[in-house]
Amino acid sequence: MKMLENDNLPKEEEVIIVWGDLTNFVKILNAKGNLELYYWLSEYSEFVGKEVELNDGTVLKYIADGFIAIFPANKVKNIENILEKLQNDVNDMLKNKGIDSQIYIKASIGKVALGELGTKNNKHIDIFGNTVNELFKIKSDKLVFSKELLEKLNS
Repeated sequence: MKMLENDNLPKEEEVIIVWGDLTNFVKILNAKGNLELYYWLSEYSEFVGKEVELNDGTVLKYIADGFIAIFPANKVKNIENILEKLQNDVNDMLKNKGIDSQIYIKASIGKVALGELGTKNNKHIDIFGNTVNELFKIKSDKLVFSKELLEKLNS
């Protein structure tokens, strides 16, 4: 993804930010052993990452069953379809595996600081800013878009 090329970082850029998280994760966690959970989360993260990357997005990080991804702002007209497909595909995968869970997704758009963070030997790309903070304040149990993203979708 061009916006993540290291020679251009750090920088401020408008992006679509996506947070995805599974329902009932504690129940899943308690029903599986550590390695079984690891292999399941590995498969889940590969599945999510592939779907995101097919649409020019990048998963920045996984936090157990949650993930943060970004898409270029120019994907705004397609983001609703992209995220509905992601949600449906993940929910179908969970159902087919007999896992009592669904993914909820929230998304926003805005300027963020984009750059590398970490130690000298272990850096990763991350994002910071009010757009990120505001995304996490949105209540959701389905698919929801911020006011800013809805305005861009409707313009």
